[in-house]
Formats: sequence, C-alpha cells, structure tokens
Amino acid sequence: MSQQPILRDQDLQHALTEQGFAVVTLYTPEEAAAIRAVIADYIPAEPSINDPQDGMYNSTFDQDLKNRIPEQVEAQLLLRLESMMLGYRGIGACVLAKVANAERLRIHQHQPVTPDIFTQVMLCWLTLDDVDADSGALRLVPRSQMILRHIQSFTSPPFFADFEQELESELAEFVPMRAGQAILMDWSMLHGSCPNHRDRPALRISATLVPEEQPFCILAESPGNVFDAYAIDGKTVDPELLCMCGGSLEGLEPKGRLDNRNTTLTRSEFESLLRLNQRIAPGYDPIDAVRAGIAAASSNPATAWIRALGKTFRRNKETAHSA
Repeated sequence: MSQQPILRDQDLQHALTEQGFAVVTLYTPEEAAAIRAVIADYIPAEPSINDPQDGMYNSTFDQDLKNRIPEQVEAQLLLRLESMMLGYRGIGACVLAKVANAERLRIHQHQPVTPDIFTQVMLCWLTLDDVDADSGALRLVPRSQMILRHIQSFTSPPFFADFEQELESELAEFVPMRAGQAILMDWSMLHGSCPNHRDRPALRISATLVPEEQPFCILAESPGNVFDAYAIDGKTVDPELLCMCGGSLEGLEPKGRLDNRNTTLTRSEFESLLRLNQRIAPGYDPIDAVRAGIAAASSNPATAWIRALGKTFRRNKETAHSA
C-alpha cells in the first residue's frame, strides 16, 4: 500500500517509509546547549516523575507552568519542522526529562490524535543531551507503526501483551544520538526509553505535527473499548484528558467515533507484520493478509516439513539459551 510523502528530503522520507522513523540534525551542539539552559531554568531544578506512563517528568502535567514549553523555543522548533514537511502543521511541544537514575520506560503505543485512525501523525523527539543505552536514549521497534486498528488505553492491555517481555528484550532497538539531533517518527510507532544512569536529568523536547486539514483531538473512552474523538485545537484542556484518565469534555466539539478493531497478536503474527511492512488503510488490514497466509500454509501438506523445521530450530535455540 503506497503512501504520500511527508518529508521533503528524499533520503529522510525513504528512512521513514522503510523503518517508521528518521534521524535528523535540527541544531548544532552549541545551539542545543543554549536551548537546554533555557529549558533547565524553566522547569523544576530537580524534576520528579509525573507522567502517567511513568519513568519521566512531562511539562504537560506540571500544573505550576503557564506553558508546557517556553514560547520562543516552541515557535522556532515548530517552524523548523513544518519547513521540512509537506502539508503538516505543528500542534505544540512539551519538555520531557528522564530524571536522574530513572529506570527504563516500557514500550508503549500512543493513542490517535485525529478523528481518522488512518491518518499519519508525526512525532519529533529532540534530545538536548548526548544519549545512549545508559543515559535515556529512545528505544523503538522499527516498522511497528500503524499495523493494526488498535487503540491502546490506560485501562486495557496492549496488543503485544502475550509477548511483551520478548518485545522489550529482543525486538526493541535503542538509538544513540548527539545533542541537537531528533527522531522524526510515526506517532503510532512502538517506543520507550533506556534508563538514565547519570546524576542529572536527560532533557528532550517532544513535538506533534498533523496534516493541515486534520483537527487535533483527544479521545474519550467508553465501555467496550470504544473511543470518541473531540477537537481541542486552540483550547486549554485538563491534562488528564490527554491520557483518557478523566476530565471535562464541556465545550469540546465531537468529531466522531474511531474505527477501532482492538486486535491482539501473537509474536509470530507481529513479526510477520514487521516483515510485510504495510500500513492499515480504509478497508485493508495487513493482519488479515498475514493470518490468511498462515492459515493457507498450515493447511498445505507440502509445507509441513518447513513448519517442523521451524519448531525444531526454536526448540534448539531455547535449549541453547537456557544452557
């Protein structure tokens, strides 16, 4: 399934299409250090964990701040990002701090922020510090973006619940980066972060961009894993609404119910989807093609020896690992 280009740079767009993310240098190390100094003066000197996902400080949930990020920093960053993209507008940005000696942030998936679950939303993760596996680098599962009509909430298990441990230890990859570099990634990419074993917070900025014609929305969850979208463009809303934890919907414009399939996967199905590298689209789910292929292979006697060989290989691998 083809998709419209988002990034003007062809090499970056190729990386986004193939992996679901691209790494780009937005600021020099000196510029990043200057921005970091502004941010460090803006947020608490010793930020504490306040994000519902755990493991970090998020200025969105800091009730003492007038804005989530200094206005001049946000405006400059969004303008720079918009100039790199085709038909996208910046929604806003926030400060994230991987607090000193914080543990790993578990792999998770963001909820949609438009009324159309098929829309490709972009997330910018800009680091203001050099980061690696011991200092809060981002962890990603390449090609895991938009493979399911599944909306993750804080009250339901993720679609990868049956193989979450293997996902964390075997399939997620960390991305070492220098201060001033950013990861531009699909909003739905499975991601987390490495622990920060340093004695100071690792600071980064997260920015969101959506297609120009799409409203920016929050989701309200109803019983039965049903989600309704409400537009919040230009409005100040209760931060709890951003995590479907409660809050008032008064004054927000409803934008419709999202097409949520709420599918769960086995590890085999998930890895097949990663290899297929196709996005969901109206009337098309890659998982249907994967499951049809698995069913066809399982019913074909000619492929029985392949299945048996695969079982033997996995058994030998597990034996060697436990030895």
